[in-house]
Amino acid sequence: MSEKKTNKFRITIAFATNATGTKKLNPLFIKKFKKPCFFKNAPASFKKIYYHENKKAWMT
Repeated sequence: MSEKKTNKFRITIAFATNATGTKKLNPLFIKKFKKPCFFKNAPASFKKIYYHENKKAWMT
């Protein structure tokens, strides 16, 4: 029986709006990397996304 390591890739995405839906905030990504490579060549539409790094990648 071969043992494989499980992929532990995790990312947290937060979406926020008010109760009526008239005010929507841009998505917030939380991950472990200070400079993620997936934003390196991102299109202009990605400029409205906020990214924060957290070494433990916990959102409380």
